[in-house]
Amino acid sequence: MWLLDTHTAELREFASSKDIRYAIISHVWQQDPKEQTFHEVRAIPALCKDSGADPLSLLSRKIRDCCKMAARAGYDWLWLDTCCIDQHSSAELSEAINSMFTWYEDAQVCYVYLHDVGDDEDPAKDGSAFRRSVWHTRGWTLQELLAPACVIFLSKTWHTLGSKHSLAKALSQVSGIKEGVLTRERADWLESVSVAERMSWAAHRQTTRVEDRAYSLMGIFGINMPTIYGEGPRAFMRLQEEILQRIPDQSIFAWGRIHPNFKDAVQDMRLGAVVETEQPAPATDLAASDAQARLEDLLAPSPAEFAHSASIKSLSILDLATKYCIRGQVSQYTLTSYGMLVELPVSEDWVLVGTSAAEPDATADVAEAEAAEPKTREPGGEDEAPALPEESPASRRVCAAVLACAENSQTLLVLLLRIVGHASSSQYVVGEYITDPQSGERRYYRAALYPKFPLPSRARGEFKPANVPFAKFGPRQVYIRHNYATLTLGEARLRHAAQGQSPQRVVYTFHAPQWKLNQLQAQHALAVHPTREDGLTLQVPYDVSSGKLEHAVSSAQLIDTARREVVVVRVGVGCACFAASTASSPPNESTIIQLWIDARVAPVPERGYARQYGSPLRLGDLDGDRDGDGHGRRAVRARCGAGRVHLCSRGKSREGEHGAGEALVAAFRTADREIRVRIEPQRGFEPIRGPVWSNYGIAFEIADVWEDVDPQNPSVEGASTTAAPVAGPSSVPQQVRARAQAQAQAASPVNDGGVVYAATAVPVEVSPSGSPKSMLSTFLGVFSRLKT
Repeated sequence: MWLLDTHTAELREFASSKDIRYAIISHVWQQDPKEQTFHEVRAIPALCKDSGADPLSLLSRKIRDCCKMAARAGYDWLWLDTCCIDQHSSAELSEAINSMFTWYEDAQVCYVYLHDVGDDEDPAKDGSAFRRSVWHTRGWTLQELLAPACVIFLSKTWHTLGSKHSLAKALSQVSGIKEGVLTRERADWLESVSVAERMSWAAHRQTTRVEDRAYSLMGIFGINMPTIYGEGPRAFMRLQEEILQRIPDQSIFAWGRIHPNFKDAVQDMRLGAVVETEQPAPATDLAASDAQARLEDLLAPSPAEFAHSASIKSLSILDLATKYCIRGQVSQYTLTSYGMLVELPVSEDWVLVGTSAAEPDATADVAEAEAAEPKTREPGGEDEAPALPEESPASRRVCAAVLACAENSQTLLVLLLRIVGHASSSQYVVGEYITDPQSGERRYYRAALYPKFPLPSRARGEFKPANVPFAKFGPRQVYIRHNYATLTLGEARLRHAAQGQSPQRVVYTFHAPQWKLNQLQAQHALAVHPTREDGLTLQVPYDVSSGKLEHAVSSAQLIDTARREVVVVRVGVGCACFAASTASSPPNESTIIQLWIDARVAPVPERGYARQYGSPLRLGDLDGDRDGDGHGRRAVRARCGAGRVHLCSRGKSREGEHGAGEALVAAFRTADREIRVRIEPQRGFEPIRGPVWSNYGIAFEIADVWEDVDPQNPSVEGASTTAAPVAGPSSVPQQVRARAQAQAQAASPVNDGGVVYAATAVPVEVSPSGSPKSMLSTFLGVFSRLKT
């Protein structure tokens, strides 16, 4: 370990903490002023050697005052975690974390510096700054309070407030640690405390890193294990597994909610309705589903689950047999893919949850248990298994497993094990829904308190338990779920569910990648605005709680500078024609039922952007699947009078119902073009945090159209309309190629004697028959249009 010289500010390394007399500091790290690090302090002697300055003057104020306090008390060496641990060395950091409890225990004195406590009041009184200090809420300070025999508390002005012994009562009330443990009344002051009670001390403490919630407890349980920052909640699971291998204490399973009376719990499970949890929970119930999944596991996900376990005491196997008439064995725990394999005294009776009180079940009644004589086993024979009553698919079977721990001298603790699968299965999860005796609500209980047996009566050479709902317990090996996935995937799902429950603000995001916009520019000379660094992104916010239906609109502009026109495509949420639809419920990600889209054409102003939406475009023809991919579904035009197209799915696609892979297409017609807007749900872009509910891809597809013009009435739209997507020369008819070449030769305005003529490319339609009469009719029609 590294120690700091209180006189010269020199860091020196020692092989053992037991070979040197030193003081140690406990404090809370602060950002302002910044804590001085190991390398900064180690460089001070070299700097002072060149400049001749006092080494202590280059220390931070906190470290300098620590050195002065220790030097006045006669200590030449001081240990402080900020400057005596090389944080850049993972090996040294791991060694320090594993040895820290021992270092605090071997120190002659521990000074606790409280930066938020003054010295103008009695620290022991209720509501004092000492009781409210943040030092009591940090995870690492727990072992710093317990490990040293001599602890002295200092105010922010470095004045003594008291010692651990003089402030034992106040410390006990704040920390939940008994005074006898703080003052070490017994030689085994720490070993005599159950695992559950020790865990309860850390239930309300916090650490900066998730892993430190486990690492800060290693010394309290005498555990040494590698530190792996980045493993997250798995660190606490590894700690519990190490505890199971070294400490024979089953109170480690006594976490979560515990029912006060086992007999009432059994009766309530018989009568109570089955709470469905086997089916997949909806998105809004995701947090509740994950919370129950954690409670069903054998080991706790964090120390916070032991908040109400301070009264649980550990029992020996001898106490379990003599006081409760239950024969136990030394348990061995094996981690398997089916769960934790453990041998426990498990009841031979079980409860069928949700059965009527009048229906028989395998649980013996209290009066029958008192009157029934224990069955004698014939040599070589087996007890007859109880007949299974009729049950519904949703019913559950619950049995009890005795733990070698008790809340007090009158009650024993039993786990409620729910069978997974068939009644003969050996796989279990922990807990069941039971009515809360105080609130009357159904809550999830993992265990119950079992009443103490009366003195056993001897009959036929056997102990006969009396006045208990379950008459017999026998050792059985069971697999109880112990799932790492609940801790890794569950955290992300919980955060997502916390953001996704009852959203008040939904943001629809439509994105077109840059390469698609480049294709529009290259093939059709269309510039899309507004664009960002990553293509086109339209965001349509929608406040669900506002009740407004037509205020959320976003638009994209397709600018054609050659034609001096711009097509404005608008996407909106909420329309008056479906006001009765989900205005108060969140949208469904698999369908687009609240969105509408329209398109308008306007002239391009001088600066290149449309200042008005212009005239609405008429709908194009989407009969049939032109792309031949089987995924394009036509949009449905709303009868709302606004010229909008509602995006929704009708019928089934070739792959089934409308889903994530199906695109919705709306088509709009200009004079000689058809613009198809394709919107398709995108998966994998939803952030965990934020109001974004749905993400979609948007694409613009351009198709040329040509019309047979009536020479007598060229202003009327022809009855025959055909659209052709842009393709290679071999697939485009000769008429279309001629039309495209004519469009490409559109000239700019020509100045001739002060008169400006706008040269316009007029497509010449060639009749398929090629007869002179039809060609003449076409020419007359074109001439009339030019004359006009």
